[in-house]
Amino acid sequence: MDIVELLLSGRRGRRVLWEFALDSEAQALSEFADHPLHSAMYYASYQVEACRGDSVIMFGPGADEGRTVTVSVEELAKLISATTLLPVTDQLLQKSLESTVVHARYWQEPDGEDTLLAAPALQNALCRVAEYIVASGLTQQWLAPVDLRTQFHVEFDQPDPAGSMTSTGSSVFDKLLRWKENLILTEARARAEKPTPVTAMIGGEWWSRPSWDLRATTGVFTNQQPIGASCVEDAFT
Repeated sequence: MDIVELLLSGRRGRRVLWEFALDSEAQALSEFADHPLHSAMYYASYQVEACRGDSVIMFGPGADEGRTVTVSVEELAKLISATTLLPVTDQLLQKSLESTVVHARYWQEPDGEDTLLAAPALQNALCRVAEYIVASGLTQQWLAPVDLRTQFHVEFDQPDPAGSMTSTGSSVFDKLLRWKENLILTEARARAEKPTPVTAMIGGEWWSRPSWDLRATTGVFTNQQPIGASCVEDAFT
């Protein structure tokens, strides 16, 4: 499977393509001009989320009219195809990746944008963006072997340095085994105490990484910034 297929086959890959197209439109038009691609996705994703009962609300001037605006996936596809794409740079790809990771929400249903980007009617338009980005040659590094010389572990400020979320001592195997055992016990307890459908709105852990007790590392962008410093799932920004 080549990089184009990989980007189109996954939710986060499609989001990278979308963010790149969106950035291209934003930089090509003035701040106060109409941004048809951005507006179309705004209204289309609102309709998706509102129709399935998500906690979404539109307010402010023009909200009453905005709630009635409908945009089809075919219209959205035409707008993506008509968007003039910016020259591919490491900086633009980094920005697209950062936005993609920030919007990741593995603990619940895909948001309206991710839902729409998976629509078959959008695949040709997104494929154009993928082929354009891949043709730059800057994505080859995404499939390169891990460079162990440029791996960084990122931890955000802790009130108490001793309270680091990553501990030492046990082996990685032991930590994963303990995490698995706790997960099995948690699921068993949930089945006994909360016999509800798996789609029920029940709180719980949402992080997609296996365990906070493991030391995770990332490589660096071309500017030598550790990827983990800005690509943060469910970021606070």
